[in-house]
Amino acid sequence: MRRPLLLACVVLAGCATYHPEPIEPTQLTQDFEERSLTSDGLHAWLAHELGHDIGWPMPRWNREMLTLAAYYYSPVLDIARAQWGTAKAGIDVAGAIPNPVLQLPFQYATPNPGPGGPFVTGPSLDIPIETAHKRGYRIDQASHLSEVARLNIGNEAWKVRALVRNALLSVSAAKQRVAFLSRKADAQQQITGMVTRRRAVGENAGPDVDAAVLASTQAQADLAGARSAEQDARAQLAAAIGVPVAALDAIQLDLDGFSEAPLAPPAVDVKREAILHRADLLASLAEYAGAESAVQLEVAKQYPDIHLGPGYTYDTGTHKIAFGLAGISLPVFDQNQGGHRAG
Repeated sequence: MRRPLLLACVVLAGCATYHPEPIEPTQLTQDFEERSLTSDGLHAWLAHELGHDIGWPMPRWNREMLTLAAYYYSPVLDIARAQWGTAKAGIDVAGAIPNPVLQLPFQYATPNPGPGGPFVTGPSLDIPIETAHKRGYRIDQASHLSEVARLNIGNEAWKVRALVRNALLSVSAAKQRVAFLSRKADAQQQITGMVTRRRAVGENAGPDVDAAVLASTQAQADLAGARSAEQDARAQLAAAIGVPVAALDAIQLDLDGFSEAPLAPPAVDVKREAILHRADLLASLAEYAGAESAVQLEVAKQYPDIHLGPGYTYDTGTHKIAFGLAGISLPVFDQNQGGHRAG
Protein backbone atom coordinates (compact mmCIF):
# COMPACT_ATOMS: atom_id res chain seq x y z
CA MET A 1 0.00 0.00 0.00
CA ARG A 2 2.90 2.34 0.72
CA ARG A 3 4.45 2.01 -2.74
CA PRO A 4 1.37 3.25 -4.67
CA LEU A 5 1.05 6.17 -2.27
CA LEU A 6 4.73 7.02 -2.70
CA LEU A 7 4.41 6.84 -6.48
CA ALA A 8 1.35 9.10 -6.38
CA CYS A 9 3.22 11.63 -4.23
CA VAL A 10 6.17 11.68 -6.65
CA VAL A 11 3.88 12.22 -9.66
CA LEU A 12 1.95 15.01 -7.96
CA ALA A 13 5.17 16.69 -6.80
CA GLY A 14 6.28 17.03 -10.41
CA CYS A 15 3.10 18.82 -11.47
CA ALA A 16 3.14 22.55 -12.01
CA THR A 17 1.12 24.72 -9.69
CA TYR A 18 -0.66 28.01 -10.34
CA HIS A 19 0.44 31.14 -8.53
CA PRO A 20 -1.94 34.09 -9.02
CA GLU A 21 -0.34 37.41 -9.96
CA PRO A 22 -3.14 39.98 -10.03
CA ILE A 23 -2.61 43.34 -11.71
CA GLU A 24 -2.85 46.23 -9.27
CA PRO A 25 -3.25 49.57 -11.14
CA THR A 26 -2.23 51.54 -8.06
CA GLN A 27 0.99 49.56 -7.65
CA LEU A 28 1.76 49.80 -11.39
CA THR A 29 1.34 53.58 -11.24
CA GLN A 30 3.61 53.82 -8.22
CA ASP A 31 6.26 51.63 -9.84
CA PHE A 32 6.21 53.76 -12.99
CA GLU A 33 6.50 57.02 -11.07
CA GLU A 34 9.51 55.63 -9.18
CA ARG A 35 11.42 54.86 -12.37
CA SER A 36 14.54 56.96 -12.82
CA LEU A 37 17.76 57.12 -14.81
CA THR A 38 19.80 56.94 -11.61
CA SER A 39 18.47 53.65 -10.19
CA ASP A 40 20.81 50.87 -9.09
CA GLY A 41 18.92 48.33 -11.20
CA LEU A 42 19.53 50.33 -14.38
CA HIS A 43 23.18 50.76 -13.40
CA ALA A 44 23.68 47.01 -13.00
CA TRP A 45 21.91 46.27 -16.30
CA LEU A 46 23.96 48.82 -18.25
CA ALA A 47 27.20 47.47 -16.80
CA HIS A 48 26.17 43.95 -17.83
CA GLU A 49 25.23 44.98 -21.36
CA LEU A 50 28.35 47.09 -21.88
CA GLY A 51 30.65 44.51 -20.35
CA HIS A 52 32.28 47.01 -17.99
CA ASP A 53 31.31 49.27 -15.12
CA ILE A 54 30.48 52.93 -15.70
CA GLY A 55 30.61 56.03 -13.52
CA TRP A 56 27.31 56.37 -11.70
CA PRO A 57 25.27 58.46 -11.79
CA MET A 58 26.24 59.48 -15.29
CA PRO A 59 26.88 63.22 -15.73
CA ARG A 60 25.64 63.29 -19.34
CA TRP A 61 23.40 60.96 -21.32
CA ASN A 62 23.93 60.60 -25.06
CA ARG A 63 21.73 58.86 -27.60
CA GLU A 64 23.32 55.42 -27.22
CA MET A 65 22.99 55.34 -23.43
CA LEU A 66 19.41 56.59 -23.55
CA THR A 67 18.64 53.87 -26.09
CA LEU A 68 20.00 51.24 -23.70
CA ALA A 69 17.86 52.72 -20.93
CA ALA A 70 14.86 52.42 -23.23
CA TYR A 71 15.71 48.76 -23.80
CA TYR A 72 15.62 48.32 -20.03
CA TYR A 73 12.35 50.18 -19.35
CA SER A 74 10.34 49.92 -22.59
CA PRO A 75 7.00 48.14 -22.04
CA VAL A 76 6.90 47.21 -25.74
CA LEU A 77 10.09 45.19 -25.36
CA ASP A 78 8.77 43.63 -22.15
CA ILE A 79 5.78 42.36 -24.12
CA ALA A 80 8.02 41.09 -26.93
CA ARG A 81 10.26 39.26 -24.45
CA ALA A 82 7.24 37.69 -22.75
CA GLN A 83 5.92 36.53 -26.12
CA TRP A 84 9.29 34.93 -26.88
CA GLY A 85 9.22 33.15 -23.52
CA THR A 86 5.75 31.81 -24.32
CA ALA A 87 6.91 30.69 -27.77
CA LYS A 88 9.95 28.89 -26.28
CA ALA A 89 7.65 27.11 -23.84
CA GLY A 90 5.62 26.03 -26.88
CA ILE A 91 8.63 23.98 -28.06
CA ASP A 92 8.52 21.91 -24.87
CA VAL A 93 4.77 21.49 -25.27
CA ALA A 94 5.18 20.38 -28.89
CA GLY A 95 7.88 17.87 -27.95
CA ALA A 96 5.91 16.31 -25.12
CA ILE A 97 5.28 12.58 -25.50
CA PRO A 98 1.60 11.65 -25.06
CA ASN A 99 0.89 10.22 -21.62
CA PRO A 100 -0.33 6.64 -21.24
CA VAL A 101 -3.87 6.18 -19.96
CA LEU A 102 -4.43 3.94 -16.97
CA GLN A 103 -7.68 1.99 -17.14
CA LEU A 104 -9.27 0.24 -14.15
CA PRO A 105 -12.35 -1.65 -15.42
CA PHE A 106 -14.56 -3.55 -12.97
CA GLN A 107 -17.39 -6.00 -13.68
CA TYR A 108 -19.50 -8.04 -11.30
CA ALA A 109 -20.53 -11.46 -12.64
CA THR A 110 -23.83 -13.09 -11.63
CA PRO A 111 -24.15 -15.97 -11.66
CA ASN A 112 -20.45 -16.58 -11.10
CA PRO A 113 -19.10 -18.70 -14.01
CA GLY A 114 -15.66 -19.33 -12.48
CA PRO A 115 -14.04 -20.82 -9.47
CA GLY A 116 -12.85 -17.46 -8.10
CA GLY A 117 -14.52 -14.27 -6.96
CA PRO A 118 -17.60 -13.12 -8.95
CA PHE A 119 -15.92 -10.09 -10.56
CA VAL A 120 -13.67 -9.09 -13.43
CA THR A 121 -11.04 -6.40 -12.75
CA GLY A 122 -7.41 -5.48 -13.38
CA PRO A 123 -5.26 -2.53 -14.53
CA SER A 124 -4.43 -1.91 -18.17
CA LEU A 125 -2.59 0.79 -20.07
CA ASP A 126 -3.32 2.64 -23.29
CA ILE A 127 0.10 3.70 -24.59
CA PRO A 128 -0.17 5.97 -27.66
CA ILE A 129 2.63 5.87 -30.22
CA GLU A 130 2.65 8.68 -32.77
CA THR A 131 3.55 7.80 -36.33
CA ALA A 132 4.61 9.65 -39.48
CA HIS A 133 6.96 12.01 -37.59
CA LYS A 134 4.07 14.07 -36.15
CA ARG A 135 5.99 15.04 -33.04
CA GLY A 136 8.95 16.21 -35.14
CA TYR A 137 6.72 18.41 -37.29
CA ARG A 138 5.14 19.94 -34.17
CA ILE A 139 8.59 20.70 -32.78
CA ASP A 140 9.66 22.23 -36.09
CA GLN A 141 6.59 24.44 -36.19
CA ALA A 142 7.03 25.58 -32.58
CA SER A 143 10.74 26.23 -33.17
CA HIS A 144 10.01 28.44 -36.16
CA LEU A 145 7.35 30.36 -34.22
CA SER A 146 9.85 30.83 -31.40
CA GLU A 147 12.32 32.23 -33.91
CA VAL A 148 9.62 34.63 -35.15
CA ALA A 149 9.09 35.86 -31.59
CA ARG A 150 12.84 36.23 -31.04
CA LEU A 151 13.29 38.25 -34.22
CA ASN A 152 10.30 40.37 -33.24
CA ILE A 153 12.30 41.53 -30.20
CA GLY A 154 14.97 42.89 -32.55
CA ASN A 155 12.34 44.53 -34.71
CA GLU A 156 10.70 46.21 -31.72
CA ALA A 157 14.12 47.23 -30.39
CA TRP A 158 14.82 48.96 -33.70
CA LYS A 159 11.52 50.84 -33.43
CA VAL A 160 12.36 51.90 -29.85
CA ARG A 161 15.78 53.06 -31.01
CA ALA A 162 14.16 55.14 -33.75
CA LEU A 163 11.67 56.66 -31.29
CA VAL A 164 14.48 57.68 -28.93
CA ARG A 165 16.48 59.20 -31.78
CA ASN A 166 13.50 61.13 -33.17
CA ALA A 167 12.59 62.41 -29.72
CA LEU A 168 16.16 63.54 -29.04
CA LEU A 169 16.23 65.25 -32.43
CA SER A 170 13.02 67.08 -31.51
CA VAL A 171 14.50 68.12 -28.14
CA SER A 172 17.66 69.36 -29.84
CA ALA A 173 15.71 71.36 -32.43
CA ALA A 174 13.40 72.78 -29.75
CA LYS A 175 16.36 73.87 -27.59
CA GLN A 176 17.99 75.64 -30.53
CA ARG A 177 14.72 77.36 -31.37
CA VAL A 178 14.26 78.46 -27.75
CA ALA A 179 17.79 79.89 -27.69
CA PHE A 180 17.22 81.77 -30.95
CA LEU A 181 13.82 83.14 -29.95
CA SER A 182 15.15 84.09 -26.52
CA ARG A 183 17.80 86.27 -28.14
CA LYS A 184 15.19 87.67 -30.51
CA ALA A 185 12.83 88.51 -27.64
CA ASP A 186 15.63 90.27 -25.74
CA ALA A 187 16.52 92.26 -28.85
CA GLN A 188 12.88 93.26 -29.39
CA GLN A 189 12.63 94.43 -25.79
CA GLN A 190 15.73 96.57 -26.27
CA ILE A 191 14.28 98.00 -29.47
CA THR A 192 11.02 98.79 -27.72
CA GLY A 193 12.91 100.55 -24.92
CA MET A 194 14.91 102.66 -27.37
CA VAL A 195 11.84 103.59 -29.42
CA THR A 196 9.97 104.52 -26.25
CA ARG A 197 12.80 106.78 -25.09
CA ARG A 198 13.03 108.42 -28.54
CA ARG A 199 9.28 108.96 -28.42
CA ALA A 200 9.66 110.69 -25.09
CA VAL A 201 12.05 113.28 -26.62
CA GLY A 202 9.94 113.65 -29.73
CA GLU A 203 12.13 111.75 -32.16
CA ASN A 204 9.56 108.97 -32.86
CA ALA A 205 5.84 108.98 -33.48
CA GLY A 206 3.28 106.92 -31.60
CA PRO A 207 2.80 104.32 -34.38
CA ASP A 208 6.50 103.50 -34.23
CA VAL A 209 6.20 102.71 -30.53
CA ASP A 210 3.08 100.63 -31.13
CA ALA A 211 4.82 98.61 -33.86
CA ALA A 212 7.81 97.93 -31.60
CA VAL A 213 5.56 96.85 -28.73
CA LEU A 214 3.62 94.56 -31.07
CA ALA A 215 6.83 92.99 -32.38
CA SER A 216 8.11 92.48 -28.84
CA THR A 217 4.82 90.88 -27.78
CA GLN A 218 4.91 88.54 -30.78
CA ALA A 219 8.50 87.54 -29.98
CA GLN A 220 7.50 86.71 -26.41
CA ALA A 221 4.57 84.62 -27.70
CA ASP A 222 6.85 82.77 -30.11
CA LEU A 223 9.30 82.10 -27.27
CA ALA A 224 6.53 80.71 -25.07
CA GLY A 225 5.40 78.43 -27.90
CA ALA A 226 8.97 77.20 -28.42
CA ARG A 227 9.34 76.41 -24.72
CA SER A 228 6.06 74.51 -24.79
CA ALA A 229 7.32 72.55 -27.82
CA GLU A 230 10.49 71.72 -25.90
CA GLN A 231 8.43 70.33 -23.02
CA ASP A 232 6.41 68.27 -25.50
CA ALA A 233 9.64 66.91 -27.00
CA ARG A 234 10.92 65.98 -23.54
CA ALA A 235 7.63 64.19 -22.84
CA GLN A 236 8.02 62.34 -26.14
CA LEU A 237 11.55 61.29 -25.13
CA ALA A 238 10.38 60.10 -21.70
CA ALA A 239 7.62 58.05 -23.32
CA ALA A 240 10.10 56.49 -25.75
CA ILE A 241 12.38 55.48 -22.85
CA GLY A 242 9.52 54.35 -20.61
CA VAL A 243 10.10 56.71 -17.68
CA PRO A 244 8.14 59.66 -16.26
CA VAL A 245 9.08 63.13 -17.50
CA ALA A 246 10.44 63.98 -14.06
CA ALA A 247 13.18 61.39 -14.57
CA LEU A 248 14.73 63.62 -17.27
CA ASP A 249 15.00 66.53 -14.84
CA ALA A 250 17.69 64.69 -12.86
CA ILE A 251 20.04 64.22 -15.84
CA GLN A 252 21.79 66.31 -18.45
CA LEU A 253 21.23 65.45 -22.08
CA ASP A 254 24.18 65.23 -24.46
CA LEU A 255 22.92 66.59 -27.77
CA ASP A 256 26.28 67.21 -29.42
CA GLY A 257 25.76 64.32 -31.81
CA PHE A 258 22.89 66.17 -33.53
CA SER A 259 24.93 69.20 -34.56
CA GLU A 260 26.08 67.50 -37.76
CA ALA A 261 24.41 64.92 -39.96
CA PRO A 262 26.35 61.63 -40.25
CA LEU A 263 27.62 60.47 -43.61
CA ALA A 264 25.28 58.13 -45.44
CA PRO A 265 26.60 54.56 -45.90
CA PRO A 266 27.16 53.23 -49.44
CA ALA A 267 23.89 52.41 -51.16
CA VAL A 268 25.06 48.92 -52.13
CA ASP A 269 25.82 48.02 -48.51
CA VAL A 270 22.49 49.42 -47.34
CA LYS A 271 20.57 47.33 -49.85
CA ARG A 272 22.48 44.19 -48.92
CA GLU A 273 21.89 44.72 -45.19
CA ALA A 274 18.20 45.39 -45.83
CA ILE A 275 17.83 42.16 -47.79
CA LEU A 276 19.87 39.81 -45.59
CA HIS A 277 19.63 41.18 -42.05
CA ARG A 278 16.31 42.97 -41.57
CA ALA A 279 14.58 41.43 -38.57
CA ASP A 280 11.09 41.77 -40.02
CA LEU A 281 12.07 40.00 -43.26
CA LEU A 282 13.82 37.21 -41.36
CA ALA A 283 10.73 36.87 -39.15
CA SER A 284 8.54 36.56 -42.24
CA LEU A 285 10.78 33.77 -43.56
CA ALA A 286 10.62 31.96 -40.22
CA GLU A 287 6.84 32.38 -40.17
CA TYR A 288 6.65 30.85 -43.64
CA ALA A 289 8.79 27.91 -42.49
CA GLY A 290 6.45 27.46 -39.53
CA ALA A 291 3.46 27.41 -41.87
CA GLU A 292 5.20 24.80 -44.01
CA SER A 293 5.77 22.61 -40.93
CA ALA A 294 2.08 23.02 -40.08
CA VAL A 295 1.16 21.73 -43.55
CA GLN A 296 3.50 18.76 -43.11
CA LEU A 297 1.86 18.02 -39.77
CA GLU A 298 -1.60 18.06 -41.31
CA VAL A 299 -0.44 15.66 -44.03
CA ALA A 300 1.07 13.37 -41.39
CA LYS A 301 -2.23 13.31 -39.49
CA GLN A 302 -3.65 11.20 -42.34
CA TYR A 303 -1.65 8.29 -40.95
CA PRO A 304 -3.16 6.67 -37.84
CA ASP A 305 -1.38 6.43 -34.51
CA ILE A 306 -0.84 3.12 -32.73
CA HIS A 307 -2.16 2.43 -29.23
CA LEU A 308 -0.54 -0.38 -27.25
CA GLY A 309 -2.68 -1.97 -24.55
CA PRO A 310 -0.68 -4.11 -22.10
CA GLY A 311 -2.53 -5.07 -18.93
CA TYR A 312 -3.57 -7.64 -16.38
CA THR A 313 -7.12 -8.95 -15.81
CA TYR A 314 -8.54 -11.09 -13.03
CA ASP A 315 -11.52 -12.85 -14.61
CA THR A 316 -13.55 -14.78 -11.95
CA GLY A 317 -10.53 -16.77 -10.87
CA THR A 318 -8.55 -16.70 -14.13
CA HIS A 319 -5.45 -14.51 -14.43
CA LYS A 320 -5.00 -12.94 -17.88
CA ILE A 321 -2.06 -10.87 -19.16
CA ALA A 322 -2.61 -8.86 -22.36
CA PHE A 323 0.06 -7.57 -24.79
CA GLY A 324 -2.14 -6.58 -27.70
CA LEU A 325 -3.06 -3.34 -29.44
CA ALA A 326 -5.59 -1.10 -27.74
CA GLY A 327 -6.68 0.31 -31.08
CA ILE A 328 -5.74 1.84 -34.42
CA SER A 329 -7.70 4.69 -35.97
CA LEU A 330 -8.73 3.74 -39.49
CA PRO A 331 -8.76 6.71 -41.92
CA VAL A 332 -11.88 5.52 -43.73
CA PHE A 333 -14.20 8.52 -43.60
CA ASP A 334 -12.03 11.37 -42.29
CA GLN A 335 -8.59 11.46 -43.94
CA ASN A 336 -7.77 14.98 -42.63
CA GLN A 337 -8.04 16.34 -46.14
CA GLY A 338 -9.66 19.54 -44.85
CA GLY A 339 -6.76 20.26 -42.52
CA HIS A 340 -4.27 19.51 -45.29
CA ARG A 341 -5.95 21.88 -47.73
CA ALA A 342 -6.43 24.54 -45.05
CA GLY A 343 -2.71 24.46 -44.34
